Amino acid sequence: MGHKVFVSYKYADNKVAMLKHKYNTTVRDYVDVLEVLIGSNNIYKGEQNDEDLSHLKEDTIWDKLKDRIYGSSVTVVLIS
Repeated sequence: MGHKVFVSYKYADNKVAMLKHKYNTTVRDYVDVLEVLIGSNNIYKGEQNDEDLSHLKEDTIWDKLKDRIYGSSVTVVLIS
């Protein structure tokens, strides 16, 4: 049985190292790489690429993500 992985990060933050010569790399680009590395033996429980919640209030974000966070067995926090 694989792990249920939740990744916490600031969606549009671009103050990160450039990833594979991708100009304007954001933290989300790193999450995309992690999703591939997580593979099919594990379950990714975080936001999808087009699911930017940054425009919402903190309480609304919490309501949308709390079940994913509680249901995960591994949490990865990307600090940028």
